[in-house]
Amino acid sequence: MFDKIYLLTAGHCIYNGSITNLLPYMETQNLICPKYHNPADFIIEVASGEYGDILPQLVKGWKIQEKREELKRMESEDFGLNDNVDALLAQQTMMSMLPSCGFRSSTDSLSSTTSQTTQ
Repeated sequence: MFDKIYLLTAGHCIYNGSITNLLPYMETQNLICPKYHNPADFIIEVASGEYGDILPQLVKGWKIQEKREELKRMESEDFGLNDNVDALLAQQTMMSMLPSCGFRSSTDSLSSTTSQTTQ
């Protein structure tokens, strides 16, 4: 059995993905598999043009779907990158502050020791 399907009509992709998501996707395109109808036969009939002149709409619909998925993928990659950049910047900021924090505590100790000895 297959996990994924690449569905073509007239040389154009109208679906590429998991079999479990195929019928729900077709429903978004207003193509509902009739109850008691073999889903494989339904998809073949759709791709063959037996459901009217909807093939250009399906080709366009799939191109839009691919763009959506690409944008989602880019968005998630951007968020991952931003998280890494934020973590790196926080680490660099902390590292740059450590020497000055140590210097302050040393000078505070020296000044308190100096003031105690002069009194």
